[in-house]
Amino acid sequence: MTKGGHIRFITEITKENLNYCEEIMKFVELRHIEWIKGIARINEKEYQSNLATQESKLASILFRSTFNKVVKVQQHVFDNLWKTAIPAEQRIKEIEIEVGDSRNKESHKRIQLWTDKDQNQYAIRLGGKSDLLATTNQNAQYTHLVEESDYLEELEYDWDYTLKHCINNIVDNQSLAYSSGKTRERYNQR
Repeated sequence: MTKGGHIRFITEITKENLNYCEEIMKFVELRHIEWIKGIARINEKEYQSNLATQESKLASILFRSTFNKVVKVQQHVFDNLWKTAIPAEQRIKEIEIEVGDSRNKESHKRIQLWTDKDQNQYAIRLGGKSDLLATTNQNAQYTHLVEESDYLEELEYDWDYTLKHCINNIVDNQSLAYSSGKTRERYNQR
């Protein structure tokens, strides 16, 4: 996908295709969505997609359109997928951690707090998953991992509450760090 002169690509990044993904990252901006199949290409004038119908037999359906409305709708769909997809670097780290954990013990779930580039909107998701569980703004692009913690099953019944709790922890920690810094500054001025 080209927009602004660079290529954007969404795929499922797994330990089986990790080497391939790392190779194509040299040429494209890559993101991960679990279970995504097929390939789509979009530019300002054309939309193409190859939908895998029988993966084991490499059978696919090719769809191509230069109709402006189709191109615009598909660009909108892709942009929304892009917003929810996990950056490849983060997914690769998760796979490396999973592979390392599986050697030592059975891996466990992690809950992640994400923020946008301005650090004023937040979302939570489970590590390795692309679905957002709760957000402060559905339209924001969550691109920065703020923190990770152990997943607790009792938190899954109210993801909005869990998100608010995570945000409050971050705000409290920032306030504590700020006040500690001010105390140190006063002490150093003496």
